[in-house]
Amino acid sequence: MPMDIDHSQPATLLLEDHARLAIQHLRGNLDRQQGYLPYFHTFLQPDPAEARHDFPDWGDIGGRYWNGLMLMRSMTGSSEGDEEEAALRKLVLGGFSERDGLNYRPDSPWSKHDALMFDQGRVLLALTTWYMQGGNREAARWIDQMLNGLSRVAVKHATYWNFPYKAYPPAGWDADYDGGLGAIGAADPAYDAGQWLPAIVRSVELTGSETGLELARQIISWNLHGFRVFGADGSFGGHFHSRMATVAGVVRFARLTSDLALIEWARRAFDFARSQGAEFGWFPEIVEHTSAFSQGCETCCIADMVEAGILLARSGYLECWDFVERIVRNHLIESQLRSIDWVPYEGRRDDTPRSSFDRVAERVLGGFAGRSFPNDYVGADGSFDDGNKYWMMNCCSGAGPHALYLAWHNGVTFETRDVGHTQRRVYVNLALTRDTKWACVVSHRPYRGRVEIKMHTLAPLAVRVPDWVDRRQVTVSRDGVLTPFVWERSYAVLDQVKPGELVTVEYPIRRTSESVCVGGRDYEITWKGDTVIGISPEGTDYPLYRRSSFDAPEAPLREVELHVPANEIAW
Repeated sequence: MPMDIDHSQPATLLLEDHARLAIQHLRGNLDRQQGYLPYFHTFLQPDPAEARHDFPDWGDIGGRYWNGLMLMRSMTGSSEGDEEEAALRKLVLGGFSERDGLNYRPDSPWSKHDALMFDQGRVLLALTTWYMQGGNREAARWIDQMLNGLSRVAVKHATYWNFPYKAYPPAGWDADYDGGLGAIGAADPAYDAGQWLPAIVRSVELTGSETGLELARQIISWNLHGFRVFGADGSFGGHFHSRMATVAGVVRFARLTSDLALIEWARRAFDFARSQGAEFGWFPEIVEHTSAFSQGCETCCIADMVEAGILLARSGYLECWDFVERIVRNHLIESQLRSIDWVPYEGRRDDTPRSSFDRVAERVLGGFAGRSFPNDYVGADGSFDDGNKYWMMNCCSGAGPHALYLAWHNGVTFETRDVGHTQRRVYVNLALTRDTKWACVVSHRPYRGRVEIKMHTLAPLAVRVPDWVDRRQVTVSRDGVLTPFVWERSYAVLDQVKPGELVTVEYPIRRTSESVCVGGRDYEITWKGDTVIGISPEGTDYPLYRRSSFDAPEAPLREVELHVPANEIAW
């Protein structure tokens, strides 16, 4: 459905722009000589930039890239990427070589033939999106085989199931097995299984799999009771990404099973995670750690907070929408590589089977930061012995697109909520420009506190007003005429709006500053509404939040290109 407001629109945040850039990355960071295998590492310094293969390339990065490409193409309607999407699908499905339901890596100079436990969740994520993309039987069959295979190899205890080691070789669990980096030693319940939960539960919602439901239940029990990765208050230490992916999965499971106590627990875990980072969306890779890993932010962490926040908001904790919008407007977007002017270009090296040096910076444009500082894309690096710096881990370049899609898909919904009525409403949950089957939303933020909604269907309309707005200063108009409305919690609600009517919600925009300590460093943050427009001190390599232009009272205009998919993938 084309956008039907027939003039240029304010040049504000448009997630489709970032999706198109992400497609460029997802197509470019592939090794066509090796079956379109993604490169896990990107070293942008020193000269020349290098793309390097490593152990997560197959199930982890391959699964995320396939998932991301499906979502970004659905979001934009892009015709680019057919070849790459088909190749990634073939790559991932080729990992089911042992025909036991698990996804295996091949033997290579940087991997051994085994099923990495971490990989299984990323593969299941892609399979679930593939199923939602077309509801095809082949995807359902692979999902069913994975759920059965994982359930088969789980070690059953009285009150939980576990997966004892990080890798499962074809001959079965082996305490002495050494699969190299990432594939040796005891499993971490969240890292090696809990992060499967969002995909497991979504696939259960779609297919009704009792096997998947029981698998999810037992993994949750392992994390919360068997090993106690989390405290009763939701607190945790260690790897932030896997912990919060687990929490997002717990919320999905609790919603499916109507377990209100479990949802409340997940809310406590979310609040703890929120306390470890910043309101603009920076979160540490490692909690309670003094190394560089606690000073950098994986985009994976941001994506998990977006997913958990949206699920909690849709579970009744509406205040989570405010936090999600701050994350999306700020560190999610800033973590995407949008300029390569700062990357050196003088060096020349021949490619090797493991590494490429050919136009690497151009090929990874649109990818997402592996370890950013609050003020710099180039953050805590964990430098390698050869002097290369770890600017991009491309698990993050697969996670960023998933987060973009979650915000885009859930920003406007058409649903019935438990507010004492049965009629569906159009809910504008995030003030981001987007067209849908039900309404077209045009946002002027952060320049002005103005959101316009042109309806495509006859329905009540509810528009969320952010938490920093004085409600006494909110006005609502229909086709330019002020109109009464009612408040339902954080939403301004109109009873019935006709197709073609233009509803405008307006309020003053605020400008504030605050001092924060993030990742062990002090910063001064300047906000305009819920958008960071400046951070001090500035970064040094690729500075973030250079947004002084946002301080203007009116947005510049531009022509926009919006897309409404015929079959929107329902993450």
